[in-house]
Amino acid sequence: MTCDTTQLRGVLIRKFGLEAGTLAGDAPLFSSGLLDSFNLVDLIEHLEQTANIRITPGEISLENLDTLDRMAAFVTRKSAAAV
Repeated sequence: MTCDTTQLRGVLIRKFGLEAGTLAGDAPLFSSGLLDSFNLVDLIEHLEQTANIRITPGEISLENLDTLDRMAAFVTRKSAAAV
C-alpha cells in the first residue's frame, strides 16, 4: 500500500488534534515540537498497520518521519521493498 500526504494529514488531525494549517507537506512535525515521542509511538503503530510494513528502530529518524512528505516517501519505499 502506498501512503500519501492527504491520508497522513487526516490521521494527524483526527488522532493527534493538529490543525490543518500547520500541516504543509514539508512542515517539521517532531523537530518543531508539534509532535513528541509519545505521538511517535502511535504514529509508527498506525503506519505499520495501515501499510502492512515493519519499521525497525534504525529507521526511526527525522530523515524518514519529520514531515508528511518524508513519511509518505518512506512508507512508499518500505512498501515497494516488501513486494
